[in-house]
Amino acid sequence: MSDVLLDQLYPDALGAISRGQRTDLDDLQVALGVFPRQAFLNQPVELVLLLQNMVDLPTQVKVTLTLPPQDKKGNLLVLDTPKQQISANLQGGEVGALRIPITAFPPTQPGADIPVHVSIIHKSARGARSVRSRSGGAPPSSYAVSTFKLQALRDVTFSPQPPDSPPNELTTYFDIAPKRLDPSQYSLVARYETLWTAAEMSGERELMQTKVEEARQLASAMTTSTLYWSIYYATEEKFARRGVILGQGELKAITKIMTYTLSDATVNERSYSLHRSRWFQTLCYTLLAEPKITSMEPGTIAAEYLYDTAVHDAIVLGFRIIQPRVTGKLGSEDEYRSFADKVTDWLAGHGQADVKYLYLPLIMAGVAVNVLVGSSTESPWIMLDQLRADAAARASEAAKGSREVFDMVTRLLDKAEFELTRMNFARPQ
Repeated sequence: MSDVLLDQLYPDALGAISRGQRTDLDDLQVALGVFPRQAFLNQPVELVLLLQNMVDLPTQVKVTLTLPPQDKKGNLLVLDTPKQQISANLQGGEVGALRIPITAFPPTQPGADIPVHVSIIHKSARGARSVRSRSGGAPPSSYAVSTFKLQALRDVTFSPQPPDSPPNELTTYFDIAPKRLDPSQYSLVARYETLWTAAEMSGERELMQTKVEEARQLASAMTTSTLYWSIYYATEEKFARRGVILGQGELKAITKIMTYTLSDATVNERSYSLHRSRWFQTLCYTLLAEPKITSMEPGTIAAEYLYDTAVHDAIVLGFRIIQPRVTGKLGSEDEYRSFADKVTDWLAGHGQADVKYLYLPLIMAGVAVNVLVGSSTESPWIMLDQLRADAAARASEAAKGSREVFDMVTRLLDKAEFELTRMNFARPQ
């Protein structure tokens, strides 16, 4: 069973510390916060910038701070920091924390929500390959720092990305309390500390291997009947959170290819290996971090812990499934994975919606597996009829460049109806 470790993704150390708060810069992910949130005059707060290298080669990072000269009332702000521009060189897959102290000195007045702006420039080595899922992933089983330091980082409040700002420009805030301390007791030194490196992967692989059989047992309980409704409601919620209200046919189609990906596809599809799937690797990781999941229902595990990586797998598998059913080349395997990264990144909160994220290939693949998932409880004709209406409504709102996608959907629906008729599925009255 060692093939489970092939193509293994690196764990999401940043997300495990920031509780999912992140800004995605393609080859680099970051999270910005400050601790403590409130400080006295002459007492530094510490700006904390988490950096997570998403590729297997070194990445150079340059961070520039901008401190405000005045507060909201126009009063002078005297803020000091050891460096306003700091560089860090991250090795492939490395995760670290940049700590930069900032101190307010008299005659600064007490105040709330003092902004600190951070600009980030980064450059990865040519030919770098992605080693992490941009939408997150399982937490590491160990770190390169002590438990005490790790907990201190988890106590930091990380700020969300400001709306309408460039992704490489972040802002966090702190308060200045009405009290003055002795400045001599503090040392103003900026420092970078490594939190996780690729060297930890050998240990991750060994630990992950110990959970393969247990993960296989959990996966065996993931059937279309135990997963369908949990995936249905998770899909409805996650797309709605991104501003996309799915029609009933659209929702059922995405649910079906997701459910199929997590269940029967591991047996039915020659090109799809359980041990190589991202969701199964995530399941192994999750067993290490959250052993309590063994007592959970299969649908709960899938919806709460595996959904994002299952979307990625469903997209790659979906392209493979619909390719023989359409004319023209849909792309290469690398292009399938790249597109899956874009969709999971969008679901995680980045970028703008694209109708292709729904239909190509998720909904189209849902049409292809329509009969295989849920046909014992609902006639497969119902989803096709609902989806034809949904697609017509969606096409009327979509940009002209999406016409080809909806033409493909129409042809797939026509073929699916012909196949149902040939298999003697009676259309409900």
